[in-house]
Amino acid sequence: MKEHTSLADARRVYEEKFRHMPLSEKLAFIPLASPSDFRALCLDPNPQVINALASSGRFNTEHARLVASNHHDSRGLERITRPAAIAGDKGVQGGLFRNPTSTVPVLRRSFVTMTLYELLAVAQGRESTEFTTAQAREALRDKFDQSSPDAQVQFIVSTEGRCLRFFTGLFLGKTAARALAAHIAATPAVSSLLLRNLLIFPSVPPEVVRAIVKSPVTQRDRDLRMRALAHRNCPSDAKQPRR
Repeated sequence: MKEHTSLADARRVYEEKFRHMPLSEKLAFIPLASPSDFRALCLDPNPQVINALASSGRFNTEHARLVASNHHDSRGLERITRPAAIAGDKGVQGGLFRNPTSTVPVLRRSFVTMTLYELLAVAQGRESTEFTTAQAREALRDKFDQSSPDAQVQFIVSTEGRCLRFFTGLFLGKTAARALAAHIAATPAVSSLLLRNLLIFPSVPPEVVRAIVKSPVTQRDRDLRMRALAHRNCPSDAKQPRR
């Protein structure tokens, strides 16, 4: 409610004082602007005004949130996201991700500050433009591919393999594959959803498929066992009848 009230106040002040003011006068006014006038000017559509505001030393995340949500010139958005503290602010990110004029550089500056889990939420298309969602999926793939094997395994397990649909074409390294297989082998009540999602992943390594086949969960679930045995990476020794 406070944020909505603040936006309504800023719009009112902007309409009353600044909408029809010449650009040169706005730029000259910025150093003298009161806090309410400064906020109102964050709604200006001219990127030169946004640049002057962002360069003033008074510009903070509150102002950046107004710009991110309401400014529709990519040059202004690119200017405000230069500082990592601004690009990493959740309120700023929310505005940028819904803003149809956010560019790849703008989005990437935000994505680099985010965790795999945060990127996954954006990649799933929650409250973002289609362009943002597509860029988030690329950033998620890059971040996952650059993560440590332990981080990769933790991410796969904690999301029950839901993340894997974004990683088609990527391959788990040997260390990550061994760790994932070890987790499955050491967890008698491993999530069946995790196992099913792993089997949907075309490049799941053979040692992981072997661990899935041997899992007590798979042994109790005929359909899951059949899927595991039919996977293209199922090793021949895993297909041998149990003695």
